[in-house]
Amino acid sequence: MIATEPNPEEFEAYLEWYLKDNPTVDYCTKGGHAAYGNALNYTNVPGPNNTKASSATIHTSYIMSYHTTCRNSSDFIEAYKQARNLTNMISEISGANVYPYSVFYVYYEMYVDMINQVAINLSVCVVAVFVVSFVLLNFNFMAAVIITTTVLMITVNMLGMMYLLDININPVSLVNLVMSVGISVEFCSHITRSFSTADCQAGWTEPRRPSLRLVPPS
Repeated sequence: MIATEPNPEEFEAYLEWYLKDNPTVDYCTKGGHAAYGNALNYTNVPGPNNTKASSATIHTSYIMSYHTTCRNSSDFIEAYKQARNLTNMISEISGANVYPYSVFYVYYEMYVDMINQVAINLSVCVVAVFVVSFVLLNFNFMAAVIITTTVLMITVNMLGMMYLLDININPVSLVNLVMSVGISVEFCSHITRSFSTADCQAGWTEPRRPSLRLVPPS
């Protein structure tokens, strides 16, 4: 039994014994089998002449931590944010790759970056609408700008209605927002194309009539 704290060499040599030793009153009350038996992923390197003493190369490990009781989604999201802050701080100090894990973290991790995901997905959709409209409308820049602006206004109106109806931003609402962009293009692009390809010799008011009379019902 070691009377003082082990040095690194002793720690590596007796690590396997410690992880297999059950805590007992007579011999060692600090045996680590119960608490840390499955906490380490390591590889043993036998000592000289295959003696029992060996050095251990630790690959991965985990530590346990606790937080207060979570009663609703906001509590779970805040608990995960604090756990990420803690592990990021440990990573900066130790230089190791540390990340938090719990059963409910899998379900609430998406909510931490949901606003950024909404902004990225909608931005990509709007840019794609502009590029596709510009190419398919014979490189008509103004027509592409009009379609993109209209789709953008519809998306802003959708976000405003979600706020008024108290609809939270979540993966389901994000999918619906992306789908609304595609549906908006369908209602705008056909009218814009009909207007841009109409005969404008009679002035700018004449092409609007067939575009608004024939395209929307179809």
